[in-house]
Amino acid sequence: MAYVTTGLPTNGRTQFFNFQYDAALSTARGLDLATDLMQHCDDHLALLASWFSGRHLDMSPPIHVSLNTVATDGAGNPTQSPSGRWGRSGGPFPLQMTINIGELQMLRGTAPMLARYLLISEVSEMYMRAFTVHGPNPWFRSSEGNKGEGLSRFLAAKFLVQTFPGIAAIPALTDLNL
Repeated sequence: MAYVTTGLPTNGRTQFFNFQYDAALSTARGLDLATDLMQHCDDHLALLASWFSGRHLDMSPPIHVSLNTVATDGAGNPTQSPSGRWGRSGGPFPLQMTINIGELQMLRGTAPMLARYLLISEVSEMYMRAFTVHGPNPWFRSSEGNKGEGLSRFLAAKFLVQTFPGIAAIPALTDLNL
C-alpha cells in the first residue's frame, strides 16, 4: 500500500492534521475525500475541544490521517469492516489515524459524511485518553473500552445532527456480514 499526498492542498497539511491517501483509491475516495476532510478538520478539532471543556490532547499534533482501502477477497467481497482507528507511533507522538473506507458502495449518507463521522469518533477518543493524566479514567483504560466507544459514537452522532440538519441515520457503507 503506497500512501500519497498528490494533489492535496498544502501537501496534505492543515494546522493540526497531516493527510495522505492510498494511491489505489479512486479520485473520489482518495484525493477528493482527503481534500474535504482537510477543509473541515481543524474546525472539528475546535468543536471537540469545546465539548471536552477546553481540555487539550495529551499528545502533540499533528494528527496523521491515512485514508485506506478496505481489504477484499478474490471475488471483491470485503474481508474487513470500514472503520476508523488511531494510535501512537513511537512514544507520545506522532498520532496516527487510519480511516478504512475503500470503494464500497454507500448504503446511507455520503462518503464525506462517513469519513467526518469517523474522524470525530477517533479524535474524541484521543480526548478521552487525555483524562488519564488527571487520575483514574473511567472512559479510557489501555484502550477506550465500552464506555469510551459509546461516548465517541454518541459525540460523532451529535456532530452529524449538528452539521447535517435533517440527517436521518448514521452514514454507512454496504452491509458486510463479516
